[in-house]
Amino acid sequence: MRYDRGAKAGLWILIGAVLLSPVPLSAAQTLQILLPESGSIYWEASFPEQATFILRHCNSIYDAWLEERFQGDRHGRIQLTAVKTAHPAVLEYHGLEASSADWVPLVRSLDKIPLLVSKRGRLTLLFEHHSIPLSQNLPDGTRVEIRIIPTSE
Repeated sequence: MRYDRGAKAGLWILIGAVLLSPVPLSAAQTLQILLPESGSIYWEASFPEQATFILRHCNSIYDAWLEERFQGDRHGRIQLTAVKTAHPAVLEYHGLEASSADWVPLVRSLDKIPLLVSKRGRLTLLFEHHSIPLSQNLPDGTRVEIRIIPTSE
């Protein structure tokens, strides 16, 4: 079989273009804080699959700090993966038997996280370099929902 040099060169150009073309990466999901009463988005950020965020707040019963670590999945589900507190009664309140101030693993799956903001609770969302002090920025009694908006595939 015989090939024309021009056709052969064109074929190599086509192969090179396919191999060197940028591969589209799947877009990140979105982490949102929604104000459900108005339907407005208070804050949002790109949220890569398997990324984590932390909710830091003061437990109203024991007046003790608690951090909860969450992870998202590709379907927008939120997994509570661990909690951390120095107060054993707060762990017991969550049904955990541990007395350590280290992260205590657990698994709870949620569609969204509904919260009521209060000055006493001192609620803050931590994600990458973001620190969103909800209790400082929103009035007491404000309802918020934390959710992950999945990438449409």
